[in-house]
Amino acid sequence: MRNYVPGDPYKFINWKATARDPNRRIMVNEYEREGGLRTTIILLDLGWWMRYGTVEDNPLEYGISLTLSLSRVLLRYGYNVGLWTIPMGPRVIPSSGAAQYYRLLRELMVVKALPIKGYTMDPALYRLIQETDPALIIVTNVNRKSVESIIGIINKLPTRTLIIDIVPDTILMRNLIKGLPCNQWIIRDRVKLYRALPRNAKVITWDPTCEGIGSLIARVSTYLGRWL
Repeated sequence: MRNYVPGDPYKFINWKATARDPNRRIMVNEYEREGGLRTTIILLDLGWWMRYGTVEDNPLEYGISLTLSLSRVLLRYGYNVGLWTIPMGPRVIPSSGAAQYYRLLRELMVVKALPIKGYTMDPALYRLIQETDPALIIVTNVNRKSVESIIGIINKLPTRTLIIDIVPDTILMRNLIKGLPCNQWIIRDRVKLYRALPRNAKVITWDPTCEGIGSLIARVSTYLGRWL
């Protein structure tokens, strides 16, 4: 048992120990990880750059769909899956099982992009990372406005990080040019930004106009298989 800290699931509270504590502290049960059960935490960026595109066709909407689809796959294979939004917003403590998917769905239904200048990270997330050593997945749109904030996050996180960079360029251009082909120059232009990222970060570039979500999840699963 240990003292309760913000972010602990209420179901872990030991009410008998809490009632006996002379200092009236809330006590929670600390459980050992189930046979090395793997944990993944998804960090969904809510910066304004996630709204590049149209109201219904933008990196944030694709990011929400990706988070739900990836979570469903990971939960099916027995992962603990959690969600944090950056800056501080809706969060779901990592857990497994079918009910966890509906917790994630409920929180993702209310997220929206915010006009932010920087990220404020939840202290409970740092503590959780130290306890579980998870694989972190940041779902974002890497650009000149966001890259410094993303670097700041990764430098504070002592764990492996996979960045899924949702490219909005083709989304924007296909509304202007009919029959727009998928051009690799869009990705090559972003490589300069990737070089500035810390070494413990790996990047998967996703152009949702040109690649289906199933293909992307297969690539993400390959990375996670190497890490966990």
